[in-house]
Amino acid sequence: PPRIKFEGAPRGAAYEAWREEFCRQVIFCDLSPVHEGTFEYEVSPFPLTANVTLSSGGGSPIRYKTRANDDRLVLVLPETASLDMRMGKRETLLMPGQVSFGDSGQRGAVVVQGTAGTFNSIIFDRKTLLASYPSAEDFIARPVSIDGTALDLLRAYSEIVRKQPQDLSAAAASLVGQHLLDLTLLVIGAS
Repeated sequence: PPRIKFEGAPRGAAYEAWREEFCRQVIFCDLSPVHEGTFEYEVSPFPLTANVTLSSGGGSPIRYKTRANDDRLVLVLPETASLDMRMGKRETLLMPGQVSFGDSGQRGAVVVQGTAGTFNSIIFDRKTLLASYPSAEDFIARPVSIDGTALDLLRAYSEIVRKQPQDLSAAAASLVGQHLLDLTLLVIGAS
C-alpha cells in the first residue's frame, strides 16, 4: 500500500501538495497539526474494493476534518493514542482498545489525535455496512461495546493484509473485504 508521509513545517508548497493531493483527494479530509512547529505524519490507505478500505496513520498530534464529499462510515481503532471525536452534536474521547464509527459524509466532523501515536481504521461504503449492521449510525462518535477476542483477531488480520508485499487479485481483495466486514460484525456483536 502507498505510504504518504509529510515531515517538516506545516507551510509551503510541499505541505500544501501533501494536503491537496493526498489528504483531500485520497482520504477526503483536511489534515492539520495540533501544535505549532515541525511535525511528521504518515497515512497509509489500502483500498481493497469499492466498499472496503484499510487505513493506518501515525505520527505527531494531528486533526482530521471531514469535507463531506464522501459517503462512508469509518470503524475507528485507536492503537497508541486517544482520539477526540466530534461529529455533529456527538462527542467522545476514544481510548486505545475502544472502537467507534466516524462519518466521513458529515461536513466539519473532527477527529483529533492529541498526542503522538497511531490508529487504524476500516472504511466502509455506508450502504454496504448498513445492510449488515443497520444501527451502525447510532454509534457514530460513541464507543461501541465490543468482543475483545474478536477485536484482537480483526487487528491481527488487518495487519496481515496491510503487510502483503504484492497487490491482491480482484477475487482475493473481494474475499478479504468481506472477511473484514464479517470480523467487524463479530467485534461489535452484530452477527
